[in-house]
Amino acid sequence: IELPYLNTSARTQPKVAVFSITYDRLSYTKRSFETLGRTAGYPYTHFVIDNGSTDGTKEWITEEWIEKNWDNYFLFTQNTGISKASNTAIEMIKKKGDFDIIVKWDNDCFGLTPGWLKTMVKVWQSNHIFALSCYVQGLVDNPGGSPRIGYGTVKGELIGVTQHLGGICHFVDIHAYDKFRWDEHSF
Repeated sequence: IELPYLNTSARTQPKVAVFSITYDRLSYTKRSFETLGRTAGYPYTHFVIDNGSTDGTKEWITEEWIEKNWDNYFLFTQNTGISKASNTAIEMIKKKGDFDIIVKWDNDCFGLTPGWLKTMVKVWQSNHIFALSCYVQGLVDNPGGSPRIGYGTVKGELIGVTQHLGGICHFVDIHAYDKFRWDEHSF
């Protein structure tokens, strides 16, 4: 529960790290990253892990990041799978900075709603235990294959509760990763 008069919030503006895993599909990656930047409505640092792309994605990432003086990327020489790449991203984020939130943003995820990240941060500020996933367009009551088991409002936002966190985009307090990592023996 957010109690401003007790200063329970660590900072007034939480720091957000977004990570994306790429593997080929350069046209999707370009569109995905463009819509992320255009619709987030909140500052973030973007980390990219390439899983051994061979279609020019790796080169595009390297050139774009160098051009913008970013160094938040890691290039695998072969496809190591989502688990290993995700764990690598989490380690990079934890070593890089003082982040509060980690967002996984798939390279085929397209942001459609302006200010979606700002809204998710607002919800997170009221309770750091929430793990959130954006509403997926076209999946009215079935995000990621798991039906909603309840509804509620948090900070004026309608929230559908599921027992499964969508994989396309998810938003989690960084402390959830203090002990959790994906099983790297599972591709």
